[in-house]
Amino acid sequence: MLSDCKTVIYHIDMRYNDIIYTGGEILHLSSYPVPNDHGKLVIDEDKKTFLQHRLTQLTGSTSKNGFPIAQPESFKRSVIPTIMNGKFCASLKTDGVRAMLLLTKYNNEFVAVLIDRKLTIREVEVWAPEKYFNDTLFDGEIVTERSDNVPRRDVFLAFDMYVDKGVSLLLEDYTTRITAMNNSILDDDVDAMDVEGAIQEMNKVYIPPAIGISIRAKMIKKAEDTILLWNTRMQVPHLNDGIIFTPDTTVVTSRVYKWKPLNTIDVFVYKGDRTPYIMHYRALTPSVNITLNNKVFELYEVRNNVILDTYFSRFPAENSVIVECGVDIDTHTQRVSFAPIKTREDKTAPNALYVVKETINNVLENVEIREFRKK
Repeated sequence: MLSDCKTVIYHIDMRYNDIIYTGGEILHLSSYPVPNDHGKLVIDEDKKTFLQHRLTQLTGSTSKNGFPIAQPESFKRSVIPTIMNGKFCASLKTDGVRAMLLLTKYNNEFVAVLIDRKLTIREVEVWAPEKYFNDTLFDGEIVTERSDNVPRRDVFLAFDMYVDKGVSLLLEDYTTRITAMNNSILDDDVDAMDVEGAIQEMNKVYIPPAIGISIRAKMIKKAEDTILLWNTRMQVPHLNDGIIFTPDTTVVTSRVYKWKPLNTIDVFVYKGDRTPYIMHYRALTPSVNITLNNKVFELYEVRNNVILDTYFSRFPAENSVIVECGVDIDTHTQRVSFAPIKTREDKTAPNALYVVKETINNVLENVEIREFRKK
């Protein structure tokens, strides 16, 4: 297609595998109009199997969903010196849904897909030079932005890059990976008239915001700048509920930590029942007792509130749900109560026992942001 590039920007009803010619390198567009649910669901079994297999090949992951880095884990106050004096990077913990963006080829066609932790695959429209489709893989999360000055919009916020135009970055340090990531993403605030030229000239990946989602690189700092980073949380139009600390090492040796001013636990709850269920020995287990610091804490109840009422009213056929909850500990009775904050339809299981135990310890320790100073 050698037509006016502006038509492609403003009219999203493109043909699959369309191309743009900018006078230089041909830009390939893996194309599907993106509705509110971020792309066209891939239902062809052969295609799904290929893409899932490609993901695990590229990440080298042995986990069932192909995500190479475990979920961030909580930590004790004693770990702070290791984070602050070691090789760690810090970023804001956003309230988003984890996903990967894969650019590849299937049956010689250019394909770009978002893959979540449930291995749901949605094909999305991405503009990029052809070499990116020789396998490029970003890790990130989908966040919703809104403010008085910004209309509601969804963004794929990238925080890591595992493959860059066919070259694996798994054995590179984190700073090397995020440098490659930053060099590969075209900001979504580029003037629409200049997009094609900028993609070709700057050799970058772009998702046109008009389709319902855009792409942006997450701001990542050295751990010693944690307090400064935290103070910027109100300057971005999406929710931030903590700090993520990522070691500046290879992917395979990464152990990622998180700090939150409000510690939360994901529990499973049945409709009409306030009993909290967590995972223990790979099974849903109710009302667990947890021994910590020579005290026994009872996971007592999930408080009924508008979050649960609204969910079961909207989905009357559902009999259960996973909810992220604030944690309230009665230090006299050692009873632990849970206050639902939001439902977690993106999760397939509640937190495991060891996560719950660490989180309760975090609540008791009450680490504050001012403690993240390099000494």
